[in-house]
Amino acid sequence: MWSFFSFNVFIYTSLLFLGAAFLFIRFRTRTPPTTIKKLPPSPPRLPIIGNLHQLTELVHHSFFSLARRYGDSLMLLYIGSVPCLVVSSTEAAREIMKTHDIAFASRPNTRMFRTISYDLKEITAAPYGEYWRQAKSILTLQFLSNKKVQTFAGLREKVINECVHKITHGFLSNKPVDLSDLFSSLTNDITCMATFGRTYNEGEIGRKFKKVLQEFSEVLGSFYFEDSIPQLAVVDRIRGLSAKVDRVAVDFDEFLQGVVDETLSKRSRNPNPVGEDVVETFIEALLNVQKEDIIGITIDADVIKALLLDAYVAGTDTSSSVLEWAMTELLLHPDSLKKVQNEVREVLNGKKDITDDDLEMMPYLKAVIKETTRLHPPLPILPPRVARHDVKVMGYDIAEGTRVYVNIYAIMRDPKVWDRPDTFLPERFLDSPIDFVKHNFELLTFGAGRRGCPGRVFAMAINEKVLATVLHKFDWSLPNGVKREDVDMKETFGLANHRKQPRNITSSLIATATSNSDYATTIIDESLDLQSVNDPNNDHSDFLYTHQDLRFIQHHPFDGAEYFLYESNSLDFCRTAGMTLGPYTGYASILKGSKFLKSVQQLLDEICNVDFGVDCGLMTDPSSLKNRRENDMFNKKPPEKDKVLPNKVQGKNLIIIKEPQQEIYNEPTKWTTDFEPAIEAPKGEPIDDIPELPKSLTQKVKKLIPKRISSDILVPKSPNQNEKNSY
Repeated sequence: MWSFFSFNVFIYTSLLFLGAAFLFIRFRTRTPPTTIKKLPPSPPRLPIIGNLHQLTELVHHSFFSLARRYGDSLMLLYIGSVPCLVVSSTEAAREIMKTHDIAFASRPNTRMFRTISYDLKEITAAPYGEYWRQAKSILTLQFLSNKKVQTFAGLREKVINECVHKITHGFLSNKPVDLSDLFSSLTNDITCMATFGRTYNEGEIGRKFKKVLQEFSEVLGSFYFEDSIPQLAVVDRIRGLSAKVDRVAVDFDEFLQGVVDETLSKRSRNPNPVGEDVVETFIEALLNVQKEDIIGITIDADVIKALLLDAYVAGTDTSSSVLEWAMTELLLHPDSLKKVQNEVREVLNGKKDITDDDLEMMPYLKAVIKETTRLHPPLPILPPRVARHDVKVMGYDIAEGTRVYVNIYAIMRDPKVWDRPDTFLPERFLDSPIDFVKHNFELLTFGAGRRGCPGRVFAMAINEKVLATVLHKFDWSLPNGVKREDVDMKETFGLANHRKQPRNITSSLIATATSNSDYATTIIDESLDLQSVNDPNNDHSDFLYTHQDLRFIQHHPFDGAEYFLYESNSLDFCRTAGMTLGPYTGYASILKGSKFLKSVQQLLDEICNVDFGVDCGLMTDPSSLKNRRENDMFNKKPPEKDKVLPNKVQGKNLIIIKEPQQEIYNEPTKWTTDFEPAIEAPKGEPIDDIPELPKSLTQKVKKLIPKRISSDILVPKSPNQNEKNSY
């Protein structure tokens, strides 16, 4: 996260050269050093600013280009008067992060770092020493370990399901999906839930949180003159950066203090929460560690907030960056997209939920993520290290205080290591031992050595599960009219490396999602199996086939209606079909808007061949659901468990409901919507006061009904029809 990287150096070029002109004579008359040292190759530099004028906004690109000319392994640059060692090869990275790891295990002590990291108490910025060791141990054990990450599985699942619902709502509304925004919200919510115990995405507090995050990212992506060229510190004050750094530190501190106070208040009201869904969040774990006071460092308020900041920043922007770039590359490479989708769907083989064991059987999915981070690492330059003492690296003399920048962007595109390094080719990892952990310093997404990123398990738990889910449940393509070459692949850098987002149609990653027909068919088959077990004589296929076709309603949108369908509720619909005449429940839970529902209800009677008007609105409206016992359909009495109800339509038995009915009464939110009640049917008589439906609407609804219903299923003839239904 730490970097001076994204800045527009050209704005200040004139000012810098003016200062250089006044002080040039001083450097010309300097006494040369008495001891000649062997230094890494270095491009020519200017007084005062050093090599600053040779760096562009995307510094990893500048480093890569300069290294090709001056030093493809090690290169010495000067940012102002500060010597900076740029590492651009696997051999050099191994020297820094393995052979001489202890010599480069500390971080630069700068004014910006001190201000925004609680005086270097944040682990990422902390100098090497006892505090850093103990604080990292707390973060790892209480938040990032395999065991802790597993406890957050339910939180991840909940947020991912909400993400699926948003995508579903988008494609059922025939709207493209903004995956950039979706992934950003998703990773933010998962990390907030695991770290703070709640999300911060709504209302005034949500607005303030987003604002402080945006400014925090801007500060980290800015070049701070005071930390590299003290003579030009006035520039930071003139452009308002100094004040902004201070303000961001205060705003973030106020937010984190509010989180701590809220958690303490909850603990005072309920000191020992119990329940299967109770998960110890990171803030609760930190407060427990503080209370126990058994480690070797003092856990005061600033330490708690610094570690919370570490946990939050480590889990948000980097993961959303990986997901955004992965889907971008897959959309641009349809063959890879099809291959990874086939793998996910074959492994799941009709299963609705994805387990960790399932993910371990998806090597191509893992290869896609590896290849994505190789081409588009979230942090293209690892957080800077600093030499703790003089050291010799690859025959070169590196002085104490030298800052070290490992350019993994260059390392992971090195043609000496990678075949076709600029090509998206997940297959390169299928038969390769290279992994995020087991590597030879070729794949450095999470760094290496003592200062390597400890959040790999947490990040991959998000990346793999989210990517597998969206590929399993949806088919993806670029929106109509958007060509491959229209997708902007430029980068921008803040907390992480994202796609640059100019103001045009392809600024965010916009994609079109459609329902996965294989998945829908599997759900229907499972539902049929379930009902066959309950009653082999009645599989209620009319409801199931209707429900299946409703999954593809985006191809036949109704005028003026809004649709949404939660796939996870399919079996809930089926289980309640016997007591609600399934087709009604299915339609009523999908069509939102009482006016439209009233208009379509008569047509539903004809489609389903049911001649008595069950009130869809009354049956599913949350406010009246509790009174459903009095509905004429139940003869003013709810069905008893496992009791067979008479079928008023055919004289056959409806399916047997295996769950206690009271359970369904108590949990109506699983399968209801918030529309107003429709017309109430008086004592089971047909509804005859609904306006005639427009012809165009009638035709659209009829298109949804599969022809196989009339031939494969015994459908009773409605008294309203003179001819056999032939839909």
